[in-house]
Amino acid sequence: MSTAMKRARAPEQKAQRRAAILKAAETCFHQVEPNLPSVSDVAAQAGVSKGTVYLYFRTKEEIFLALFSHHLNSIFGQIQTIELSEQASNALSSSLLEYLSAHPIFMPLAAMLHSVIESNLSLEVSLAFKLQLSQGLTHTAAVVDAKLQCPRGFSERALLHSYAALTGLWQLLQWPSALEHEQDNPQYGALHKDFATELQIILEKIWRPES
Repeated sequence: MSTAMKRARAPEQKAQRRAAILKAAETCFHQVEPNLPSVSDVAAQAGVSKGTVYLYFRTKEEIFLALFSHHLNSIFGQIQTIELSEQASNALSSSLLEYLSAHPIFMPLAAMLHSVIESNLSLEVSLAFKLQLSQGLTHTAAVVDAKLQCPRGFSERALLHSYAALTGLWQLLQWPSALEHEQDNPQYGALHKDFATELQIILEKIWRPES
């Protein structure tokens, strides 16, 4: 058995193996998007057996939920560290767009979260994800509230609305490859919008202090 195929035993080895599987999953996703790669595809890309992948994830949906969670936590962390002022929408939109540009997998995963990824998860995994999401949102909102000196709860609602606007806007402005030849047709002018520009407009409204 090769070194790459040996079972990871120490905690740090397990963490490294899990990270390698997620990295392989991200590579595979870009190759077969908009579908989720199979566990076999991920295992082959990671250089491990399917059995090894199943030691860490019970389904392919669990793999991509973990990948989505990783990026969402990174976004929360990035929001917590940026400098915020009264023009919070500018800083937030710049930070979000910078992250999305560097990690193009996030939006496709976000679009698939409820309809595809969460469709084949155990109750235990689903509830653990919801708890993680709630706690991450609450903690990030508390940090932002303190920076902006706004009423408690304002940033939690604003972050929730920002995520809804981000995913909804992205999905509306996407054109499937089969329709790309019609993308510039003036009949569809309402959908010929720049994502970054429209996101900024929405965030300005969401993050406007309540009167």
